[in-house]
Amino acid sequence: MHSGGKRRGVISTEIHRSLEKKVNDSRDPFLGYWDAVLWVKKEHDLDVKYNALRIYLIRHFKTKLKAPRKSHYKKDGQAIEAHLDV
Repeated sequence: MHSGGKRRGVISTEIHRSLEKKVNDSRDPFLGYWDAVLWVKKEHDLDVKYNALRIYLIRHFKTKLKAPRKSHYKKDGQAIEAHLDV
């Protein structure tokens, strides 16, 4: 009975290097993991599953999604500034 093992990765050294450049590019970064999937498809003509690429990027480049939360439309900006000045 087999319980898994090392599976050969889909992402080659060439793709790894180009992903590294793109991840560290502050002028034109990935907008999310779906953007990364589409970029790999366009640049390297390779279909990579979303979750596989997400896990690869997290494991190798320590990426994480950072999205600001929406602010409530009734929030009083002046009240916040007054609170911070205290």
